[in-house]
Amino acid sequence: GRTEIDLPGANSKVEERRAELATTYSVSVSERLDLQASAAVEFSEIEQNGDVSAERSFVRPKGFASLAYAYSPSIDLRARLDRRVGQLEFGAFASSVDLTNENETFGNSALVPQQSWFFQAAVEKRFPDSSSMTLTFDFEELEDVVQRVPIANAEGVVIGDGFGNVDSATFARLEFIGTQKLDRWGVGGGEGGKGEKIKQMKHRTPHKEKG
Repeated sequence: GRTEIDLPGANSKVEERRAELATTYSVSVSERLDLQASAAVEFSEIEQNGDVSAERSFVRPKGFASLAYAYSPSIDLRARLDRRVGQLEFGAFASSVDLTNENETFGNSALVPQQSWFFQAAVEKRFPDSSSMTLTFDFEELEDVVQRVPIANAEGVVIGDGFGNVDSATFARLEFIGTQKLDRWGVGGGEGGKGEKIKQMKHRTPHKEKG
């Protein structure tokens, strides 16, 4: 016969109410320099009922500013700074069982949305035959990173793992992309490409989440 196992937090109903205010602005500062910016504020309220009852509200600013500069007729420089706010998966609030892999995921009512500062700088060089090379550098400083972490009960005892927040992390990437038009080799409209990426991700010490 079947054996029922009590899984704390499995019986949950999660609802979210969200609103956002945003404005955008763009201007040509000069013949060579363009500026674009956006500012927004996201309001959200999350309510959970069932095995766990909790209600929380968040006010999160976000937006971006970007610059594009035509250094010469064949070279463009670009820079962008973003404030990003992630969205939560409702399933992370409730406990669940994967029968196929025979493992449990404990719900976490204390989960908060991930946020980050993202910076990008790029230089693009175009050639007379319409081929091009682009070098891009990305850097992101993340807060409240959502990933699997140990989950503890109200007494601080670890009861399993589930989705929680890591205090912070950084991500860096250097990417080179080159494209070569193939017309000179008799391939009309053809194009070849080459891309290389160097990535680095670093997490700082996570903290335990209470179930």
